[in-house]
Formats: sequence, C-alpha cells, structure tokens
Amino acid sequence: MTTPRLDIQKKGGSILGKARLFVALLAFAALAGCGKAEEEVPVLSAEQLQQLQTRSESYSGMDVAQLQTDAEAQILAQELFVAHCARCHGPDGSGGRGLSKAQKLVTGVFNYGSSEEAIRTTITEGRHSLMPALGATLGEVELGAMVAYVRGISTGEAPGTFDATAKEQFAEFCVKCHGLDARGNPAIGSADLTDGYWQHGNSMMNVRLTITRGVDAQCPAQAGIITAAEIELLVSRVLQLRK
Repeated sequence: MTTPRLDIQKKGGSILGKARLFVALLAFAALAGCGKAEEEVPVLSAEQLQQLQTRSESYSGMDVAQLQTDAEAQILAQELFVAHCARCHGPDGSGGRGLSKAQKLVTGVFNYGSSEEAIRTTITEGRHSLMPALGATLGEVELGAMVAYVRGISTGEAPGTFDATAKEQFAEFCVKCHGLDARGNPAIGSADLTDGYWQHGNSMMNVRLTITRGVDAQCPAQAGIITAAEIELLVSRVLQLRK
C-alpha cells in the first residue's frame, strides 16, 4: 500500500498549513548548525591543574588591578581561563553555540553585572539562569507578535509599532524579570533587552526558540575547587577580555 503524499499545494491546502511548514523548515535550518563541533578545549590532568595552582600562589595577595598590568600574570590567567572556563565560554571568551551557549565575555555585557565584585561572585558562587518556556502558553499569533515586539525593543522601535497583544503578553510574562523598561535585573541575571546584545542570537528564529523553549543555564561555582589566588587571576582575565 502506498503512503499518501503530503501535498500542501493541493486544492484547499490552507495558508496556515503552509506557514507551519515554513516555520518548521526554518527551525530545522536553525538547529542544523547546533551540532557543529566547537573548538576543542584540552582537559588537563590533576597534575597539570596542581601545577597551575602552585604557580598561582606566587600572585597571592595581589589585587586585580595589579594582575591586569602584569604580563606574566595574564599569561597564567589565560591558562587558568582555558582550564576552567573555556569549555563553556570558548578559549577567547567568544561564547558557545545554540540555546545553551554561555555568555560572550568579550562584549562586556554580563547579565549579573560587569563590575569586579560581580564577576568575582559569579566565579566564586556560580550562577543559575532560568527563563520559563512559553511555547505551550503562547499561540502562534501571540508568539509571532512577541518576537517582533522584543526584537523591536532592542532596535529602539516604538513599542506601539507592534500588536497590542504583544504588549499585553510582555507585561504578563516578561516584565517581572526584565522590568517595565526591559533593561533587565542584574540581581537575578535577567537580560537587558535594549542593549542590542542577544546571548542566544537575534534572528527571528533564535528569538522565537528562546521564548518557546526558555533558558536553563548553570555556571558552576569554583569556590572549593580553585584557590583564592586563582579566582583573582580569573577575575583579572575576564575583565581583560572585554572589548
């Protein structure tokens, strides 16, 4: 028995059906690149990690400002960064791929704040970023309007340009974390939607996927894993990576 062929062009085929197929194809195209191999990051042995720790102790007591101006310290700081941070953020701080990618540190845009103290807290205590998935809550029309609305905020377009439904949905689901002005809240790590930086990509499809799937990302705490001297070196490196 021959399986009937799906023909969206047949007479009576709905526009909605074609639209859904188009969205599905876009989603497939967006996800196709997620499986690409990222730059390989070497895994250090316990002995190599111990060597880094021993070398770091010679910088114990130096503050971040001093470490930033010490060329040898920055070489060691970069080695520490590759050992402890590059698996998520990339060796050069340019971030990873896909919806789970870590922040691009070279931008200097940090959801939890870019001050020395904020970065130290992030490294020491770790962070857990959570954005609820709205895919099962928003309908196709609402979702499309929300994507246009949120992308418009980042480009400075007047919110009134978009459907009133989107403003209502934003007020109901997004304001609590991102704020009435959409500038985010460093206390909870919600992103500033007005700064033009999109951690998970600013294309219509990437924004759509972020809203639909939500975000659940963990930056592991380093306290108890690396020493205070290593933490200070890493803080100095992260500050140096900012462009």
